[in-house]
Amino acid sequence: MPAQQDQGDPPEDPQATSAPAAAGTHGQDAQGQDRKPQQGGARNPAERANAAPGDKTPSKPLKPLKAIAFAARFAEVFEHELKVQKYEQQSLGLISLENLAGKRLEYRLRVDRDAEEFLSRLEAVPTDPLNLPRLSSARIKLSPRASSLVARINRAYMNDRDLRQLDFIFKTNEKFLATESWGNRQTVVQTRDNLLAREIAYVDLVATGHMILNQGLSRAELDDLEAHLDKISPGTKTAKSSIVQRLLTDAEFQAQVLDDLGAVLTARYDPQIPLETDEELLSSLQALQNRLLQNAGLGETKQQLELIDAELEKLDIKLEDMGVDVLSIDERRKIVRRKGELSRERNVKQFQWSHTTPPQPVASQLGTVQDTLIRRRLHDLGARGALFAYRYDMLKLTDQLTTESAPLQWAFLDAQADLITSLDEARPAPNPLHGMTFAPQQPANAGIPPGLLGNLPQPKPGKKAPKKGGDR
Repeated sequence: MPAQQDQGDPPEDPQATSAPAAAGTHGQDAQGQDRKPQQGGARNPAERANAAPGDKTPSKPLKPLKAIAFAARFAEVFEHELKVQKYEQQSLGLISLENLAGKRLEYRLRVDRDAEEFLSRLEAVPTDPLNLPRLSSARIKLSPRASSLVARINRAYMNDRDLRQLDFIFKTNEKFLATESWGNRQTVVQTRDNLLAREIAYVDLVATGHMILNQGLSRAELDDLEAHLDKISPGTKTAKSSIVQRLLTDAEFQAQVLDDLGAVLTARYDPQIPLETDEELLSSLQALQNRLLQNAGLGETKQQLELIDAELEKLDIKLEDMGVDVLSIDERRKIVRRKGELSRERNVKQFQWSHTTPPQPVASQLGTVQDTLIRRRLHDLGARGALFAYRYDMLKLTDQLTTESAPLQWAFLDAQADLITSLDEARPAPNPLHGMTFAPQQPANAGIPPGLLGNLPQPKPGKKAPKKGGDR
């Protein structure tokens, strides 16, 4: 039987068999005898046995008929596109930019961009179909994941050999030449640019596929390739296998899991848990806060701010006017005016506070104690403390006590204090019944001497006591 061609390969050119070769024709050997074509270009058993381990017979280029038809239609459509661009340049492109505005100016700028950039992008797309990578021509042993990605590249490329987009571009351009509808032209330009970008991306993807077959890719590079494929051809994404299945079948995944496990087991564990209790840290924290305000000269400012906040709270209560103390319009205006004065005064004092540099080393000591208190409460919370781990990590990354900006230093100390308050609120409330004991339940006749039980009147069986509120 004649050898069958690989599925998806184009038929051989009948004229190619009669072309002269260096030693006889393409279908004859040096003695002029006919040779039977071997399937897939395979060698005979003797040649395969004598071949070097790394030697691979170059396989036929994988260029299915569907890709050949797409390439021919692509060349036709974009040749017509160049004619449309020439028409645009000879019509709208001859009008001065000063005489254009709005949409027409936008169309003109796009025409100018096409004149500068379009040809370079078009030349980046090969005129012939791409030579897709064949798994059978791999020079190295591929992992299951690498093999699936190579197959996915081929599948994505062939799925996009659809002629409908090209037909849409051609027909819309024909309609533009007949009606000069610039709105439809802008729509087809967007489709055209997306198609060009996709074809240029496939050039890189196919080259990456050949690289996988020849030398392989690292795990990170395979991750990037998979993400790129997800973006270009999401329809070819297959359902991922379970972790257990991958552990049994994927050698690369097994190595990754072992590496991660080894990193966890050999990682250094910081056993430094604060030795001070929560109460001890709070007492030293309050002392450091008072000393910081005193050294910064902000003790009086703090008292004034507290008085302002108290007066503002009282004024807010008066303005609520729940029908008990009815205020006249003049009284309301007076209160509102007073609130404005207090708010401005508070803003001034807060600005002065924030631009007063925290004195050292007290500020650093306060930051250290607050950090220790945070770690103490995170440890005491146990599993609940994991909910606040991100906020703590961000505080460690944005330590502003070493900067020269006074507002940033105060903001960092305030952020630490806010986290301490949040951790305090997250602690479980104490059980009000903890430590309480209840007396054991006493029998009904408790405290009655046993000898008197026989002298008490016993209820007669079958006779019920009358109900209260019964029939009168």
